[in-house]
Amino acid sequence: MLLTLYLSYFLSKTKIYYEKGIYKIEGSISVLSKKYLVISNENNNILIYTSDLKNSTPLSLGDQVEIQGELNPIEIDNSKIATFYLQNNINYLLKKTVILTVIKPEFSVEEKIMNYSKNHGELFDSYWRLLVFGSYDSKELVLNKVNRLNIVHLIVISGLHFDLLFYLILLILKPLDKIKIKSKYVAFALIFYYLTLLANPVSALRAYIMQVVKNSNNPFSYNNKFKKYDGLVISILVLFLLKNNYLFSLSFILSFSSTFTIMLLVPMVKSKKLNNFLKTLILMTLIYLFNIPMLLYINEYWNYFGLLLGIIMAPLFQFFHLCSLLFWWSPTMLSWMYYLLDNLLYYLVEYTFALKINISINWWILIFWSSFWYLTIFFMKLKSNIKIWKIKTA
Repeated sequence: MLLTLYLSYFLSKTKIYYEKGIYKIEGSISVLSKKYLVISNENNNILIYTSDLKNSTPLSLGDQVEIQGELNPIEIDNSKIATFYLQNNINYLLKKTVILTVIKPEFSVEEKIMNYSKNHGELFDSYWRLLVFGSYDSKELVLNKVNRLNIVHLIVISGLHFDLLFYLILLILKPLDKIKIKSKYVAFALIFYYLTLLANPVSALRAYIMQVVKNSNNPFSYNNKFKKYDGLVISILVLFLLKNNYLFSLSFILSFSSTFTIMLLVPMVKSKKLNNFLKTLILMTLIYLFNIPMLLYINEYWNYFGLLLGIIMAPLFQFFHLCSLLFWWSPTMLSWMYYLLDNLLYYLVEYTFALKINISINWWILIFWSSFWYLTIFFMKLKSNIKIWKIKTA
């Protein structure tokens, strides 16, 4: 993982093709929000702030555009905006931008989804697209609430959502096995198509690849099985090969570090003589503590009830995610459900205490914290193994 991170950083640092100046550029819109858009052009991603944009034509994802403006190579440092540049593979910032021409695609799935969502009201649009596709327009309506509650990482699509979806689809497709059609292959095909529609597929793609590895045979092993960490390693390599800058996304770091830590902690927690509920509670608490610096890096607030809210809201968001995906054809029912969820979040924000954080969390703090945890786990396991070895040799 360290090697792929270094290679990703090296590739990002070496992508300088143009000097600062006025350019006319053609490309397609790959990212679009109210505040900014990203134009893809010849393996370069160009950031444009909408406040600096002169254009009268409504823009959509996938539009082919011809633009003119002042092109400025970006600089990579240790700031949060540099992290945004890295994870989105931004090479340039275009200022004083004028859009000359806009060519819209004849058919766009993203545009169809956007129109369907917006046609059913602001509440439905805010929650449905966020829960199902991880995309949003307004930060104030939903994300500001979950940000204050320290649970913003729970509402976005994660690996756990994908794992639950995979097993649910397998259950639905189980009758196909009776007619000699492998249900898991159909499930993988359906989920892969859904994955291509996500705004940020990193965490979901990690879970998807790990499920594929888990359900596949290893031709290089004597027992045809992959080892415990093979799925995680393979998913890192696949993501690097697909788009090396995925490795700089916060969702990648949070997803992979949490998954790796869970895989390390599960055997240690399972060895304790406790009931399953307490073991799950201990594991969730440890993962929350491990993710504290990352949560402070992502969130603007620290909620004193963050751990409790995470335990309570995680299954609730998973339920809403599955309902939003399965009952997309009933916006009336979903709007009613979103109304209840929105009110619940409102009252939780009102009656829990959130402190605005002014602490500057940088990558060195995150690296130190992760290293501290992994070294602690290593020495605890080493101590346990030495103790077992002494008992066996006594």
